[in-house]
Amino acid sequence: AESSRDKDKDTAESSSLQAQVHSGAGGIGFTVRSVESILRCHLYLGTATHILLRCSQPFKARGMEELRRKVSKMLFWKQYLRGANSNTGPKAPNLDIRVTASKSRLYHTAGIAERVEQGVLGALGVDPNESTSIHTIDDSEERKHQYPSVKLLVRVKNDYVQISVDTSDTPLHRRGYRLQGAKSPLREDLAYGLLFGSGWRRHNYANNDEMLRFTHLLDPCCGSGTLPIEGAAIAAGVPPGRLRSEPMSGSFLADELLWKRLISDAESNLKDVGSTVCVFGSDRDRGAIAASNANAERAGVSDLITFKRCAITACPWLSGRHGVDAATDGKLLIVSNPPFGKRSSANKDVYPLYRALAERYSSLDRGASLSVLAQNIDAVRKATAGLHPHVLFSSRHGGLSVVAMHCVK
Repeated sequence: AESSRDKDKDTAESSSLQAQVHSGAGGIGFTVRSVESILRCHLYLGTATHILLRCSQPFKARGMEELRRKVSKMLFWKQYLRGANSNTGPKAPNLDIRVTASKSRLYHTAGIAERVEQGVLGALGVDPNESTSIHTIDDSEERKHQYPSVKLLVRVKNDYVQISVDTSDTPLHRRGYRLQGAKSPLREDLAYGLLFGSGWRRHNYANNDEMLRFTHLLDPCCGSGTLPIEGAAIAAGVPPGRLRSEPMSGSFLADELLWKRLISDAESNLKDVGSTVCVFGSDRDRGAIAASNANAERAGVSDLITFKRCAITACPWLSGRHGVDAATDGKLLIVSNPPFGKRSSANKDVYPLYRALAERYSSLDRGASLSVLAQNIDAVRKATAGLHPHVLFSSRHGGLSVVAMHCVK
């Protein structure tokens, strides 16, 4: 499972699916025994961006012909790809081949992609002239509908080749509900990771009976509502991948009926948290609040969230000693992704915004927690001086390095 987040947090989330996991480059690895397990990963994992299926163990190849020959002998292709033996679609599978190469005799990425394609078609007994494969991104709706593509990721390093299938037709952070955006929107997987790392989570998503640590969640800079929506979904036990189409299209493992059954089972086990969990979001921009309400409606969690247009300094849920109301008993989690850097305004000083948020948080009773995703870690440390913030994880967002900071009173 590939992710742009801290691997320790990804390992913790995958462990909740009861899989044996190990850390690897760019993510974590784990073993599954069935197609249903792969589909459950697509449905329940909230911080993964892609789920890759290894086609074989890494093998050594120092020449183009050697690469083609070894790829053609792999049994995986006949088991996975809809090719010569399929009665639907084109005779040759539509392959979208992405290649990276370093420190190897094989370095010409276009040539590597061509030999891999030849090897796959040879294994399937397909005439290479019938190929509809592409070696570049082509996301047109017409092509995807006519020829569901299978994305192959080829990594060549130190003369060893690792080939994987990307079982995710689109990046998993594209949940399907955020059709209306605000300025500098937060990616859904990072929002989920910020909540998960801050303690807003159920520890077993297959049997989500564990109570949440907090009862109230607030994002005072909600933008298009990503953090409140992801938070409400976690509270209600709504799986992140519920609005996506079935994975692994274009392969023999695609199973639309099983995918729909898993979603139906998840929906039948949703938690009624309306009387025990409250989620709030505020923003000073009128368009952002409108987008948040529309996105929450599409996500199916609008009944759990209250959005209000106001600035941080006027946020009613940060007033008084308790915040929200006197019944919170300190079980309030504040999470936010305030605008920063190039994603907002290159010349804008974000320190006053961080300081205003820290001052409101400081006035609350003990037990409340604050988490912020920021680019300028020095500004956060300065604004939260005395609150002893610590780093949850680091990542990249919008082309910038960002850090998630967490404070506990």
